[in-house]
Amino acid sequence: MSVSESVVAALVGQDVSRGSAVLMLGRSDAVLAGLERAGYEVRVERSLNDLPDVAFDPRSPLQFGAVVYCDVDAVELTAFAMRKLYCLVQPGGVIVVSLPNRERLRCDLKVAPLRILSAAGAPWMSAGRSPCTRDYGASVSSSLASDLGIVAREWSHQLRKTGFDVLDAGSRGFGPFSMGRRRLPRPVSDVVGWGMDRVAGLGGAGRFLEYRGNICTILARKPDHAGYSGRSDVTPSLGKAIHGFEVDHAAEFDRLRVWLGRNGDVVDRAVPRSDVEAVLRRCGSVVVISPHPDDELIGCGGLLLDCVDRGCRVSIVQVTDGADSQGLAGACASRKRHARSAEARRVADAMGAASVVTMELSSESLRCVGDHARELADVLVHEKPDVILTPFIHDNHADHVAANQLLLVALDLLDDALHKSIAPLVLSYEVWSFLPPIYVHPVDHVVQRKMDLFMLYPIAMEVVDYVWYCQKRDGFHSLRHLHRSGFAEAYFPLECAAYMSMVRSMVRPMVRCVGEPAFEDAGAG
Repeated sequence: MSVSESVVAALVGQDVSRGSAVLMLGRSDAVLAGLERAGYEVRVERSLNDLPDVAFDPRSPLQFGAVVYCDVDAVELTAFAMRKLYCLVQPGGVIVVSLPNRERLRCDLKVAPLRILSAAGAPWMSAGRSPCTRDYGASVSSSLASDLGIVAREWSHQLRKTGFDVLDAGSRGFGPFSMGRRRLPRPVSDVVGWGMDRVAGLGGAGRFLEYRGNICTILARKPDHAGYSGRSDVTPSLGKAIHGFEVDHAAEFDRLRVWLGRNGDVVDRAVPRSDVEAVLRRCGSVVVISPHPDDELIGCGGLLLDCVDRGCRVSIVQVTDGADSQGLAGACASRKRHARSAEARRVADAMGAASVVTMELSSESLRCVGDHARELADVLVHEKPDVILTPFIHDNHADHVAANQLLLVALDLLDDALHKSIAPLVLSYEVWSFLPPIYVHPVDHVVQRKMDLFMLYPIAMEVVDYVWYCQKRDGFHSLRHLHRSGFAEAYFPLECAAYMSMVRSMVRPMVRCVGEPAFEDAGAG
Protein backbone atom coordinates (compact mmCIF):
# COMPACT_ATOMS: atom_id res chain seq x y z
CA MET A 1 0.00 0.00 0.00
CA SER A 2 1.42 3.40 -0.97
CA VAL A 3 1.71 6.35 1.37
CA SER A 4 -1.25 8.17 -0.22
CA GLU A 5 -3.38 5.02 -0.14
CA SER A 6 -2.61 4.38 3.53
CA VAL A 7 -3.45 7.98 4.47
CA VAL A 8 -6.71 7.97 2.55
CA ALA A 9 -7.60 4.55 3.95
CA ALA A 10 -7.07 5.89 7.47
CA LEU A 11 -9.45 8.79 6.81
CA VAL A 12 -12.21 6.80 5.09
CA GLY A 13 -15.14 6.48 7.45
CA GLN A 14 -13.95 9.32 9.70
CA ASP A 15 -16.37 12.22 10.15
CA VAL A 16 -14.66 15.39 8.94
CA SER A 17 -17.82 17.19 7.90
CA ARG A 18 -18.07 19.54 10.90
CA GLY A 19 -14.83 21.40 10.32
CA SER A 20 -13.06 22.91 7.35
CA ALA A 21 -12.48 19.40 6.02
CA VAL A 22 -8.80 18.41 6.00
CA LEU A 23 -5.69 20.42 6.78
CA MET A 24 -2.57 18.91 5.24
CA LEU A 25 0.77 19.91 6.74
CA GLY A 26 3.81 19.17 4.60
CA ARG A 27 3.75 18.85 0.84
CA SER A 28 3.02 15.47 -0.71
CA ASP A 29 1.45 15.59 -4.18
CA ALA A 30 0.55 11.90 -4.01
CA VAL A 31 -1.30 12.29 -0.71
CA LEU A 32 -3.01 15.49 -1.90
CA ALA A 33 -4.19 13.80 -5.09
CA GLY A 34 -5.47 10.82 -3.12
CA LEU A 35 -7.41 13.02 -0.69
CA GLU A 36 -8.96 15.04 -3.52
CA ARG A 37 -9.96 11.86 -5.39
CA ALA A 38 -11.66 10.67 -2.20
CA GLY A 39 -13.75 13.86 -2.17
CA TYR A 40 -12.10 15.71 0.72
CA GLU A 41 -11.75 19.48 0.73
CA VAL A 42 -8.09 20.07 1.54
CA ARG A 43 -6.21 23.10 2.82
CA VAL A 44 -2.44 22.78 2.39
CA GLU A 45 0.15 24.50 4.58
CA ARG A 46 3.89 23.93 4.56
CA SER A 47 4.18 23.76 8.35
CA LEU A 48 2.43 24.64 11.60
CA ASN A 49 4.32 27.94 11.70
CA ASP A 50 2.78 29.04 8.40
CA LEU A 51 -0.68 29.14 9.95
CA PRO A 52 -1.79 32.52 11.39
CA ASP A 53 -1.25 33.00 15.11
CA VAL A 54 -4.99 33.34 15.60
CA ALA A 55 -5.21 29.57 15.05
CA PHE A 56 -3.58 29.01 18.43
CA ASP A 57 -5.33 31.79 20.36
CA PRO A 58 -7.91 30.14 22.66
CA ARG A 59 -10.18 33.13 22.11
CA SER A 60 -10.22 32.61 18.32
CA PRO A 61 -9.81 28.91 17.57
CA LEU A 62 -9.39 27.67 14.01
CA GLN A 63 -10.22 23.98 13.77
CA PHE A 64 -10.47 21.22 11.20
CA GLY A 65 -12.25 17.90 11.03
CA ALA A 66 -8.95 16.20 10.27
CA VAL A 67 -5.26 17.06 10.07
CA VAL A 68 -2.92 15.07 7.84
CA TYR A 69 0.74 15.45 8.78
CA CYS A 70 3.08 14.39 5.95
CA ASP A 71 6.86 14.44 5.68
CA VAL A 72 7.26 14.78 9.44
CA ASP A 73 10.79 13.42 9.44
CA ALA A 74 12.11 16.98 9.28
CA VAL A 75 9.81 18.32 12.03
CA GLU A 76 11.07 18.66 15.58
CA LEU A 77 8.76 16.93 18.02
CA THR A 78 8.13 19.62 20.65
CA ALA A 79 5.46 19.95 23.33
CA PHE A 80 4.10 23.13 21.76
CA ALA A 81 3.89 21.52 18.30
CA MET A 82 1.80 18.70 19.74
CA ARG A 83 -0.46 21.19 21.51
CA LYS A 84 -0.86 23.13 18.25
CA LEU A 85 -2.03 19.95 16.57
CA TYR A 86 -4.48 19.39 19.40
CA CYS A 87 -5.80 22.94 18.97
CA LEU A 88 -6.28 22.48 15.23
CA VAL A 89 -8.44 19.37 15.49
CA GLN A 90 -12.04 19.84 16.57
CA PRO A 91 -13.46 17.55 19.26
CA GLY A 92 -14.16 14.20 17.64
CA GLY A 93 -11.81 15.00 14.76
CA VAL A 94 -8.83 12.91 13.71
CA ILE A 95 -5.15 13.28 12.92
CA VAL A 96 -3.22 11.09 10.49
CA VAL A 97 0.57 11.09 10.79
CA SER A 98 2.57 9.56 7.97
CA LEU A 99 6.31 9.27 8.55
CA PRO A 100 9.32 7.27 7.46
CA ASN A 101 9.86 4.43 9.90
CA ARG A 102 13.38 5.01 11.16
CA GLU A 103 13.80 3.15 14.40
CA ARG A 104 17.54 2.92 13.97
CA LEU A 105 19.56 0.32 15.77
CA ARG A 106 22.69 1.67 17.46
CA CYS A 107 24.52 -1.60 17.15
CA ASP A 108 27.27 -2.73 14.86
CA LEU A 109 25.81 -3.10 11.37
CA LYS A 110 27.08 -6.61 10.73
CA VAL A 111 25.85 -8.22 13.94
CA ALA A 112 22.75 -6.14 14.70
CA PRO A 113 20.29 -8.70 13.27
CA LEU A 114 21.93 -11.47 15.26
CA ARG A 115 21.89 -9.39 18.45
CA ILE A 116 18.18 -8.70 17.96
CA LEU A 117 17.47 -12.40 17.79
CA SER A 118 19.69 -13.07 20.80
CA ALA A 119 17.89 -10.47 22.90
CA ALA A 120 14.58 -11.98 21.85
CA GLY A 121 15.50 -15.42 23.10
CA ALA A 122 17.39 -17.17 20.30
CA PRO A 123 20.94 -17.45 21.69
CA TRP A 124 21.86 -20.12 19.16
CA MET A 125 21.85 -17.36 16.51
CA SER A 126 24.13 -15.02 18.44
CA ALA A 127 27.37 -16.63 17.23
CA GLY A 128 28.97 -15.91 20.60
CA ARG A 129 27.98 -12.27 20.60
CA SER A 130 26.55 -10.69 23.73
CA PRO A 131 22.88 -9.64 23.56
CA CYS A 132 22.13 -6.06 22.70
CA THR A 133 21.23 -4.35 25.98
CA ARG A 134 19.34 -1.33 24.63
CA ASP A 135 15.65 -1.28 25.61
CA TYR A 136 13.97 -0.77 22.27
CA GLY A 137 10.57 -0.52 23.93
CA ALA A 138 11.50 2.68 25.78
CA SER A 139 10.51 6.08 24.46
CA VAL A 140 13.16 8.06 22.62
CA SER A 141 13.82 11.38 24.33
CA SER A 142 13.75 14.61 22.37
CA SER A 143 17.50 14.99 22.93
CA LEU A 144 18.05 11.87 20.85
CA ALA A 145 15.60 12.86 18.14
CA SER A 146 18.29 14.30 15.86
CA ASP A 147 20.38 11.14 16.29
CA LEU A 148 17.68 8.53 15.93
CA GLY A 149 15.20 10.38 13.74
CA ILE A 150 11.52 10.89 14.49
CA VAL A 151 10.33 7.52 15.76
CA ALA A 152 6.89 6.04 15.22
CA ARG A 153 6.67 4.80 18.78
CA GLU A 154 7.56 8.22 20.17
CA TRP A 155 4.89 9.86 18.02
CA SER A 156 2.25 7.47 19.36
CA HIS A 157 3.43 8.15 22.93
CA GLN A 158 3.32 11.93 22.46
CA LEU A 159 -0.11 11.82 20.82
CA ARG A 160 -1.53 9.90 23.79
CA LYS A 161 0.21 12.22 26.25
CA THR A 162 -1.25 15.26 24.51
CA GLY A 163 -4.77 13.86 24.76
CA PHE A 164 -5.44 11.98 21.52
CA ASP A 165 -6.76 8.44 21.47
CA VAL A 166 -4.48 6.44 19.14
CA LEU A 167 -6.82 4.24 17.11
CA ASP A 168 -4.30 2.52 14.88
CA ALA A 169 -0.56 2.52 14.21
CA GLY A 170 1.17 0.31 11.71
CA SER A 171 3.76 0.21 8.96
CA ARG A 172 3.32 -0.28 5.25
CA GLY A 173 5.97 -1.55 2.90
CA PHE A 174 8.81 -4.03 3.53
CA GLY A 175 11.73 -2.97 1.37
CA PRO A 176 15.36 -2.99 2.56
CA PHE A 177 15.58 -1.48 6.03
CA SER A 178 17.44 1.76 6.54
CA MET A 179 20.06 1.78 9.25
CA GLY A 180 21.68 5.14 9.86
CA ARG A 181 22.57 6.56 6.45
CA ARG A 182 23.48 3.16 4.96
CA ARG A 183 21.24 0.64 3.31
CA LEU A 184 21.40 -2.98 4.32
CA PRO A 185 22.36 -5.51 1.66
CA ARG A 186 19.38 -7.52 0.46
CA PRO A 187 20.37 -10.81 2.17
CA VAL A 188 20.82 -9.03 5.51
CA SER A 189 17.51 -7.24 4.98
CA ASP A 190 15.82 -10.60 4.50
CA VAL A 191 17.29 -11.85 7.79
CA VAL A 192 16.11 -8.72 9.59
CA GLY A 193 12.63 -9.09 8.12
CA TRP A 194 12.48 -12.75 9.14
CA GLY A 195 13.69 -11.86 12.65
CA MET A 196 11.09 -9.11 12.97
CA ASP A 197 8.26 -11.47 12.10
CA ARG A 198 9.63 -14.06 14.52
CA VAL A 199 9.96 -11.90 17.62
CA ALA A 200 7.18 -9.34 17.13
CA GLY A 201 4.83 -9.39 20.10
CA LEU A 202 7.19 -11.31 22.38
CA GLY A 203 7.92 -8.24 24.53
CA GLY A 204 11.29 -7.07 25.82
CA ALA A 205 13.68 -6.08 23.07
CA GLY A 206 11.18 -7.20 20.46
CA ARG A 207 8.57 -4.57 21.40
CA PHE A 208 9.96 -2.02 18.98
CA LEU A 209 9.21 -4.40 16.11
CA GLU A 210 5.55 -3.45 16.42
CA TYR A 211 6.41 -0.67 13.99
CA ARG A 212 8.19 -2.30 11.08
CA GLY A 213 8.32 -1.42 7.44
CA ASN A 214 9.23 1.67 5.48
CA ILE A 215 6.28 3.98 6.14
CA CYS A 216 4.31 4.21 9.37
CA THR A 217 0.79 5.65 9.45
CA ILE A 218 -0.76 6.62 12.80
CA LEU A 219 -4.45 7.40 13.19
CA ALA A 220 -5.56 9.24 16.34
CA ARG A 221 -8.82 10.87 17.46
CA LYS A 222 -9.43 13.85 19.69
CA PRO A 223 -12.10 12.97 22.30
CA ASP A 224 -15.54 14.46 21.65
CA HIS A 225 -15.72 15.88 25.17
CA ALA A 226 -12.32 17.60 25.01
CA GLY A 227 -11.75 21.31 24.65
CA TYR A 228 -9.56 22.63 21.89
CA SER A 229 -6.20 22.77 23.69
CA GLY A 230 -6.23 21.10 27.11
CA ARG A 231 -8.23 18.31 28.65
CA SER A 232 -10.71 19.00 31.42
CA ASP A 233 -11.33 15.30 32.02
CA VAL A 234 -9.15 12.54 33.45
CA THR A 235 -8.46 10.20 30.54
CA PRO A 236 -6.82 6.77 31.04
CA SER A 237 -3.33 8.01 30.11
CA LEU A 238 -3.68 11.05 32.37
CA GLY A 239 -5.12 8.91 35.17
CA LYS A 240 -2.08 6.64 35.00
CA ALA A 241 0.23 9.67 35.19
CA ILE A 242 -1.69 11.10 38.16
CA HIS A 243 -1.48 7.85 40.12
CA GLY A 244 2.26 7.68 39.45
CA PHE A 245 2.93 11.36 40.16
CA GLU A 246 4.31 10.93 43.68
CA VAL A 247 6.64 8.13 42.56
CA ASP A 248 7.85 10.14 39.56
CA HIS A 249 8.65 13.14 41.81
CA ALA A 250 9.85 11.17 44.83
CA ALA A 251 12.99 13.30 45.28
CA GLU A 252 10.98 16.53 45.64
CA PHE A 253 8.51 14.92 48.05
CA ASP A 254 11.45 13.64 50.13
CA ARG A 255 12.89 17.15 50.10
CA LEU A 256 9.58 18.51 51.40
CA ARG A 257 9.51 15.93 54.22
CA VAL A 258 12.98 17.05 55.32
CA TRP A 259 11.81 20.67 55.34
CA LEU A 260 8.73 19.77 57.39
CA GLY A 261 10.94 17.98 59.92
CA ARG A 262 12.97 21.15 60.42
CA ASN A 263 10.15 23.70 60.25
CA GLY A 264 7.19 22.12 62.00
CA ASP A 265 6.60 25.30 64.01
CA VAL A 266 5.98 27.25 60.79
CA VAL A 267 3.34 24.75 59.70
CA ASP A 268 1.65 25.08 63.10
CA ARG A 269 1.14 28.81 62.40
CA ALA A 270 -0.57 28.20 59.06
CA VAL A 271 -4.01 29.75 58.55
CA PRO A 272 -6.80 27.12 58.68
CA ARG A 273 -8.61 26.21 55.48
CA SER A 274 -11.93 27.68 56.62
CA ASP A 275 -10.30 31.05 57.33
CA VAL A 276 -8.62 31.07 53.91
CA GLU A 277 -11.97 30.42 52.24
CA ALA A 278 -13.53 33.28 54.21
CA VAL A 279 -10.78 35.69 53.09
CA LEU A 280 -11.14 34.64 49.46
CA ARG A 281 -14.93 35.11 49.54
CA ARG A 282 -14.64 38.74 50.59
CA CYS A 283 -11.35 39.44 48.78
CA GLY A 284 -11.32 42.64 46.72
CA SER A 285 -7.68 42.78 45.57
CA VAL A 286 -4.99 40.18 44.84
CA VAL A 287 -1.32 40.78 44.00
CA VAL A 288 0.64 37.94 42.40
CA ILE A 289 4.45 37.78 42.58
CA SER A 290 5.61 35.87 39.48
CA PRO A 291 9.40 35.37 39.23
CA HIS A 292 9.14 34.39 35.53
CA PRO A 293 6.40 34.81 32.95
CA ASP A 294 4.25 31.63 33.24
CA ASP A 295 4.92 30.98 36.98
CA GLU A 296 1.65 32.74 37.85
CA LEU A 297 -0.23 30.38 35.53
CA ILE A 298 1.58 27.21 36.63
CA GLY A 299 1.19 27.89 40.34
CA CYS A 300 -2.13 29.68 40.78
CA GLY A 301 -3.80 30.14 37.40
CA GLY A 302 -7.01 28.44 38.47
CA LEU A 303 -7.38 30.52 41.62
CA LEU A 304 -6.69 33.73 39.67
CA LEU A 305 -9.41 32.88 37.14
CA ASP A 306 -11.78 32.25 40.04
CA CYS A 307 -10.92 35.63 41.57
CA VAL A 308 -11.49 37.45 38.27
CA ASP A 309 -14.86 35.72 37.83
CA ARG A 310 -15.91 36.92 41.31
CA GLY A 311 -15.04 40.52 40.42
CA CYS A 312 -11.82 40.62 42.43
CA ARG A 313 -9.07 42.92 41.14
CA VAL A 314 -6.01 40.85 40.13
CA SER A 315 -2.60 42.52 39.66
CA ILE A 316 0.35 40.48 38.41
CA VAL A 317 3.96 41.51 39.09
CA GLN A 318 6.30 39.85 36.56
CA VAL A 319 9.67 40.15 38.28
CA THR A 320 12.22 38.95 35.68
CA ASP A 321 12.30 39.27 31.91
CA GLY A 322 12.55 35.49 31.44
CA ALA A 323 15.60 35.92 29.19
CA ASP A 324 17.22 32.76 30.59
CA SER A 325 14.50 30.56 29.10
CA GLN A 326 15.81 27.65 27.04
CA GLY A 327 13.24 28.57 24.40
CA LEU A 328 15.19 31.80 23.74
CA ALA A 329 18.58 30.15 23.30
CA GLY A 330 20.25 31.79 20.33
CA ALA A 331 17.83 34.74 20.21
CA CYS A 332 19.11 38.31 19.99
CA ALA A 333 19.48 40.36 23.19
CA SER A 334 16.45 42.56 22.46
CA ARG A 335 14.16 39.56 21.90
CA LYS A 336 15.46 37.86 25.04
CA ARG A 337 14.69 40.94 27.10
CA HIS A 338 11.17 41.65 25.89
CA ALA A 339 9.61 38.55 24.26
CA ARG A 340 8.41 36.78 27.38
CA SER A 341 7.16 39.96 29.03
CA ALA A 342 5.03 40.55 25.93
CA GLU A 343 3.62 37.03 26.31
CA ALA A 344 2.85 37.71 29.97
CA ARG A 345 0.86 40.82 29.05
CA ARG A 346 -1.18 38.82 26.52
CA VAL A 347 -1.92 36.16 29.14
CA ALA A 348 -2.92 38.79 31.73
CA ASP A 349 -5.25 40.40 29.19
CA ALA A 350 -6.83 37.05 28.25
CA MET A 351 -7.20 36.16 31.93
CA GLY A 352 -8.93 39.43 32.73
CA ALA A 353 -6.30 40.74 35.16
CA ALA A 354 -6.68 44.41 36.07
CA SER A 355 -2.97 45.22 35.71
CA VAL A 356 0.41 43.67 35.02
CA VAL A 357 3.69 45.19 36.21
CA THR A 358 6.73 44.00 34.26
CA MET A 359 9.87 44.77 36.23
CA GLU A 360 11.98 42.98 33.58
CA LEU A 361 14.90 42.24 35.90
CA SER A 362 17.59 39.77 34.99
CA SER A 363 18.20 36.80 37.26
CA GLU A 364 21.47 38.42 38.37
CA SER A 365 19.92 41.79 39.28
CA LEU A 366 17.14 40.03 41.19
CA ARG A 367 19.76 38.89 43.72
CA CYS A 368 20.27 42.56 44.73
CA VAL A 369 16.74 42.88 46.02
CA GLY A 370 17.31 46.20 47.74
CA ASP A 371 17.63 47.95 44.38
CA HIS A 372 14.12 46.97 43.32
CA ALA A 373 12.06 46.49 46.46
CA ARG A 374 10.78 50.08 46.37
CA GLU A 375 9.00 49.43 43.05
CA LEU A 376 7.22 46.41 44.53
CA ALA A 377 6.40 48.35 47.71
CA ASP A 378 4.76 51.03 45.58
CA VAL A 379 2.60 48.37 43.93
CA LEU A 380 1.49 47.10 47.35
CA VAL A 381 0.65 50.63 48.53
CA HIS A 382 -1.40 51.26 45.39
CA GLU A 383 -3.25 47.93 45.31
CA LYS A 384 -3.71 47.36 49.07
CA PRO A 385 -4.13 43.61 48.49
CA ASP A 386 -6.19 41.33 50.70
CA VAL A 387 -4.14 38.38 49.38
CA ILE A 388 -0.57 38.13 48.10
CA LEU A 389 0.41 35.07 46.06
CA THR A 390 4.09 34.12 45.86
CA PRO A 391 6.13 30.96 45.16
CA PHE A 392 6.85 28.75 48.16
CA ILE A 393 10.08 29.75 49.91
CA HIS A 394 11.46 26.22 49.62
CA ASP A 395 10.94 26.00 45.86
CA ASN A 396 13.86 24.41 44.07
CA HIS A 397 14.68 27.45 41.94
CA ALA A 398 16.96 30.27 43.08
CA ASP A 399 14.85 32.96 41.37
CA HIS A 400 11.76 31.80 43.26
CA VAL A 401 13.60 32.08 46.56
CA ALA A 402 14.89 35.54 45.56
CA ALA A 403 11.33 36.65 44.73
CA ASN A 404 10.34 35.89 48.34
CA GLN A 405 13.31 37.92 49.55
CA LEU A 406 12.21 40.78 47.31
CA LEU A 407 8.72 40.64 48.79
CA LEU A 408 10.11 40.60 52.34
CA VAL A 409 12.19 43.74 51.78
CA ALA A 410 9.23 45.47 50.10
CA LEU A 411 7.03 44.71 53.11
CA ASP A 412 9.77 45.97 55.43
CA LEU A 413 9.77 49.30 53.57
CA LEU A 414 6.14 49.95 54.54
CA ASP A 415 5.76 52.09 57.64
CA ASP A 416 3.63 51.09 60.62
CA ALA A 417 0.55 52.95 59.40
CA LEU A 418 0.65 51.18 56.06
CA HIS A 419 1.26 47.83 57.75
CA LYS A 420 -2.00 48.30 59.61
CA SER A 421 -3.90 49.10 56.40
CA ILE A 422 -2.07 46.42 54.39
CA ALA A 423 -2.22 43.19 56.36
CA PRO A 424 -2.67 40.63 53.60
CA LEU A 425 -2.95 36.89 53.76
CA VAL A 426 0.08 35.40 51.98
CA LEU A 427 -0.61 32.26 49.94
CA SER A 428 2.50 30.40 48.77
CA TYR A 429 2.00 28.42 45.56
CA GLU A 430 3.84 25.54 43.87
CA VAL A 431 5.95 25.72 40.75
CA TRP A 432 8.70 23.06 40.65
CA SER A 433 8.65 21.93 44.27
CA PHE A 434 5.84 21.01 46.61
CA LEU A 435 4.52 22.52 49.83
CA PRO A 436 2.43 21.57 52.88
CA PRO A 437 -1.05 21.49 51.28
CA ILE A 438 -2.90 23.35 54.04
CA TYR A 439 -5.35 24.88 51.57
CA VAL A 440 -6.39 22.93 48.44
CA HIS A 441 -8.48 24.87 45.95
CA PRO A 442 -10.58 22.89 43.39
CA VAL A 443 -10.23 24.25 39.84
CA ASP A 444 -12.30 21.77 37.79
CA HIS A 445 -14.61 24.51 36.51
CA VAL A 446 -11.74 26.69 35.19
CA VAL A 447 -9.06 24.11 34.38
CA GLN A 448 -9.88 24.19 30.66
CA ARG A 449 -9.34 27.96 30.55
CA LYS A 450 -6.11 27.62 32.52
CA MET A 451 -4.76 25.07 30.04
CA ASP A 452 -5.84 27.22 27.08
CA LEU A 453 -3.85 30.16 28.44
CA PHE A 454 -0.63 28.13 28.24
CA MET A 455 -0.94 28.34 24.45
CA LEU A 456 -0.19 32.05 24.80
CA TYR A 457 3.22 31.12 26.29
CA PRO A 458 4.74 29.45 23.18
CA ILE A 459 8.38 30.13 24.15
CA ALA A 460 8.05 28.16 27.38
CA MET A 461 5.82 25.49 25.83
CA GLU A 462 8.46 24.73 23.20
CA VAL A 463 10.60 23.33 26.02
CA VAL A 464 8.15 21.87 28.56
CA ASP A 465 4.56 20.73 28.15
CA TYR A 466 3.19 22.72 31.07
CA VAL A 467 -0.34 21.61 30.26
CA TRP A 468 0.61 17.98 30.90
CA TYR A 469 2.63 18.84 34.03
CA CYS A 470 -0.17 20.92 35.60
CA GLN A 471 -2.82 18.36 34.74
CA LYS A 472 -0.79 15.64 36.48
CA ARG A 473 0.00 17.75 39.54
CA ASP A 474 -3.46 19.28 39.92
CA GLY A 475 -5.05 15.88 39.33
CA PHE A 476 -2.83 14.41 42.03
CA HIS A 477 -3.87 17.08 44.56
CA SER A 478 -7.55 16.50 43.86
CA LEU A 479 -7.21 12.73 44.20
CA ARG A 480 -4.96 12.81 47.27
CA HIS A 481 -6.44 15.69 49.27
CA LEU A 482 -10.03 16.05 48.04
CA HIS A 483 -10.46 12.30 47.49
CA ARG A 484 -12.07 12.62 44.09
CA SER A 485 -11.17 12.68 40.43
CA GLY A 486 -10.62 16.22 39.20
CA PHE A 487 -8.12 19.05 39.49
CA ALA A 488 -7.00 21.25 42.40
CA GLU A 489 -4.18 23.65 43.31
CA ALA A 490 -2.35 23.51 46.66
CA TYR A 491 -1.33 26.52 48.81
CA PHE A 492 0.48 27.21 52.07
CA PRO A 493 -1.27 30.15 53.84
CA LEU A 494 0.29 32.42 56.48
CA GLU A 495 -0.60 35.75 57.99
CA CYS A 496 1.72 38.51 56.75
CA ALA A 497 3.76 38.74 59.99
CA ALA A 498 4.21 34.96 60.15
CA TYR A 499 5.25 34.89 56.50
CA MET A 500 7.89 37.58 57.02
CA SER A 501 9.24 35.70 60.05
CA MET A 502 9.45 32.48 58.02
CA VAL A 503 11.39 34.10 55.17
CA ARG A 504 13.83 35.72 57.61
CA SER A 505 14.47 32.36 59.24
CA MET A 506 15.16 30.69 55.88
CA VAL A 507 17.78 33.13 54.59
CA ARG A 508 20.92 34.84 55.83
CA PRO A 509 22.18 38.39 55.19
CA MET A 510 24.53 39.10 52.33
CA VAL A 511 26.11 42.23 50.82
CA ARG A 512 23.76 45.21 50.95
CA CYS A 513 22.52 46.73 47.69
CA VAL A 514 22.09 50.50 47.60
CA GLY A 515 21.82 50.71 51.36
CA GLU A 516 18.94 48.23 51.68
CA PRO A 517 19.09 44.77 53.28
CA ALA A 518 19.32 41.86 50.88
CA PHE A 519 19.52 38.11 51.21
CA GLU A 520 20.64 34.92 49.55
CA ASP A 521 19.35 31.40 49.59
CA ALA A 522 20.56 29.49 52.64
CA GLY A 523 20.51 26.24 50.70
CA ALA A 524 17.96 23.57 49.88
CA GLY A 525 16.75 21.11 52.48
